[in-house]
Amino acid sequence: MKSNELTFKSLAVFVKVIDTGNMTAAAKEMGLTASAVSRRISHLEDVLDVNLIERHTTQVVPTLNGRVLYQKAIPILEKVHLLFEDVKNPMGNKNLDLRLGTSTSITDVISPYLIPALIDRVHTLNSYNGITPKICGMLMNNELDIAIMTQTLESEKEIFSIPLYSEDYLALIPSEYENTVNTKHELLNLAHTLPCVQFNPQTMDAQHTTRVLRQWGVTNYRVSTNSIKATLRLVALGKAWSLMPTLNIWNGEKYFQGVSFKNLSPQQGKRYAFLLYKDNQYEEIAYYTKNVIHNILRENLMPEMRARNPLLAKSITLIS
Repeated sequence: MKSNELTFKSLAVFVKVIDTGNMTAAAKEMGLTASAVSRRISHLEDVLDVNLIERHTTQVVPTLNGRVLYQKAIPILEKVHLLFEDVKNPMGNKNLDLRLGTSTSITDVISPYLIPALIDRVHTLNSYNGITPKICGMLMNNELDIAIMTQTLESEKEIFSIPLYSEDYLALIPSEYENTVNTKHELLNLAHTLPCVQFNPQTMDAQHTTRVLRQWGVTNYRVSTNSIKATLRLVALGKAWSLMPTLNIWNGEKYFQGVSFKNLSPQQGKRYAFLLYKDNQYEEIAYYTKNVIHNILRENLMPEMRARNPLLAKSITLIS
């Protein structure tokens, strides 16, 4: 197979023919002659050495090989289109008005780096923040164009979801137990006498930690706050322990004294972050934003975490 003869133009013509179901219609939409379209299809078939369309019907119908090529070609052509747009317009779509929503930990830790990177790529930028359920509701109500949060909404067909990264839930314990709590069993023994402080019940983090604690048989979680600083302070004073995802922890890095971090069991779980949008016109800026966030984590935040506590940096995984 002479794969070097396979051109993007021929793929685009083939996809258009299947979309329209008619070579003449495809030719008209692409500004080509019907014979030129026919030659492109024949060329593809020669290069791939397979039949791509059924020729005994009045309407163009793809063969099994044609259906495979059609399905695989569409995302390739979309990426090529975005590549060309980036090259032609490296500063982005200056006419785009962007309403960006971010959940609390992302707002506090990532947004100070992210917003400056977005300003030069859009016409106007309006930033909103709140707990994930609030940002989720704003996106569903068309009050946001892009949302960055810890919920994927994969059941909503009109939502496009881009995975960004995962972060481990770490156990936060008073430093006085640094050397005596090194296993899940020892943590559960501590939980009999020391309450687990959680975030308020309406948050996604509270839902996760409550589920973990119930799996572990822990019932001593009678304290909740909506403040990372307050949580870290309670732990540092020896009044509580907690389960918290990495970026939440880093948001309170000024209050680390007296607190130790542990990853003692896979059951502590992970939190995943996603970028979500509904309108295709935001696809380019969405993928640009993903790349910026990865760079922020890789070049800014994770080195700082590594210097302060290697476990924190180790707890974050970028999703390509």
